[in-house]
Amino acid sequence: MKISDAADRRKETIKSRVRDVLDALRIETHDRGAYVMFRCPCLEHDDNTPSAVLYRNAQYVECFGCGWRGDALDVIALKRGLDVQVEFPEVLDEGAQLLDLPSSPRDSGAISSKDRETKRKERRAKKEHRQRAIERAKQEVDRIIEASGDSNLSYDEMAKALVDASPIPVPDSEASESAAHLMVRTLFAGKRIWLGRFSSDGIPKGRIVDVTEDSLVCELQAAKAKGNDLRLTPSTYLCMQDHRRGENVHEQCYAVLEMDELRGRKPESADEIEELKCRCLILIKWLTEHGVIRPVAVVDTGNKSLHVWIEAPSEDRAQDVLDQVDAMGFDLRSYKNKVGPFRLPGCVHSETKREARLLWLAPPSGGTEAVETGSTCENQ
Repeated sequence: MKISDAADRRKETIKSRVRDVLDALRIETHDRGAYVMFRCPCLEHDDNTPSAVLYRNAQYVECFGCGWRGDALDVIALKRGLDVQVEFPEVLDEGAQLLDLPSSPRDSGAISSKDRETKRKERRAKKEHRQRAIERAKQEVDRIIEASGDSNLSYDEMAKALVDASPIPVPDSEASESAAHLMVRTLFAGKRIWLGRFSSDGIPKGRIVDVTEDSLVCELQAAKAKGNDLRLTPSTYLCMQDHRRGENVHEQCYAVLEMDELRGRKPESADEIEELKCRCLILIKWLTEHGVIRPVAVVDTGNKSLHVWIEAPSEDRAQDVLDQVDAMGFDLRSYKNKVGPFRLPGCVHSETKREARLLWLAPPSGGTEAVETGSTCENQ
């Protein structure tokens, strides 16, 4: 889209005032000194506590919960239900109105209102078609559960069966450090990854490291000294980068499936938590047997859910896989989060005080292109 000088200046002004945009949209922020925290505006993210952060003098915001990242215009678009690519003039108008900037005439090269309306209708029709397909698939979920030969097993029985069937032998629960080492080495040998933990103020702290025997031993020992809280992202990183944010990702190798709701709400009792985990394993098995996904690791988080690491689908299959896991009731925030820190085996849950356990591990089918290795670097 051709943008006039005036519109371009207005765009840069809005982007430079992201904190003012948050205030104008009445998004509650919490001052933490070097940064502010707030609830993520991502429409697919319903966080209970602030998980998005704006650093001082930065022109972007980032969510540690779902991996969403954007500037002031992206925040406005999300809150107003607009598409930045198609409805850019409207986004600018919204920003100008929020910040009391002078209005400016529309670009002669901008997309006409008729074309924008046509594109909106096309997007709406596609969305409604997908939603109908998802609703039909949801109706099949209970039938899949009932038809499963595992539906009468307890969670402990299912977990033991997983461990026994693991293509790569899984260390026992007393060797959690070995399990974390084995999982990272299997999934990311020779790659550059982010390893870290959550600090006391809820911000992920870590380093981008090259996966070698020495680096893993060092990181695991450091994690144990700091309370056994070790996290890993499902992506590899570019050379000479020092932050896990999205633009530094070399390749998203995996996606993480998590199911955290049972019949539309969070499980509370021990029986409900067991039912949720059993349901998750049955549906993962069905998706695997039908060629929808290829799991490489299953981790019991030590709390109410499982993390199932799957190979990231190819671009031509990505939407189909997303629709099917959505229909099954898996959390799309986890699935789409390529930079989110996920618990490794041995990570102690802050509430339950139980360790995350590795239940199943398989070698990746192809492996990703290795990135050039170098020194480790501190980052957030």
